[in-house]
Amino acid sequence: MHRRGTLGQYLADAIHEQLAAIQFMHPGIEIKLKWTLGHEGIMGNEQADEEAKQVARGKSSAQQELHKLCRQDLPLS
Repeated sequence: MHRRGTLGQYLADAIHEQLAAIQFMHPGIEIKLKWTLGHEGIMGNEQADEEAKQVARGKSSAQQELHKLCRQDLPLS
């Protein structure tokens, strides 16, 4: 459920919904989700930061390559 006024909350909600569906389909599976404050020094996050900057400049992936959540217009934060 989207909570208005909370930046990016719709993304966190969508992730939690998908994790719940995975746990339902695979009882007993352990999933750990770890939030990191910044990108520096964390393998893969430097590339993620650069990719985010490219998207902000207008360069994005082809529609069919995007996760289904991102194929539609996203709410503005």
